Amino acid sequence: MLLHRLISAYIFLLVLRALASWIPMNTQLGPNARQLLATLFKLTEPVLRPIRNVISPLRVGAMGVDFSTFVAIILLTFINGFIH
Repeated sequence: MLLHRLISAYIFLLVLRALASWIPMNTQLGPNARQLLATLFKLTEPVLRPIRNVISPLRVGAMGVDFSTFVAIILLTFINGFIH
């Protein structure tokens, strides 16, 4: 049951990271918000980096679409359903 909750919490962090990625980098953020985002990125990057090594971001014009968060959420949801 604890593992199920931890995976659910991590999925929530991944969703927050996906939403945070939409914030323009030149936005004036306070030091607390910057620290929170840095912590969020440090917690989620170890899972997302290996996925990005396998599935590189898709180029759409001048933009890159990163599917690593989506893939991580799908995989963790599957694992969570399997152990629950």
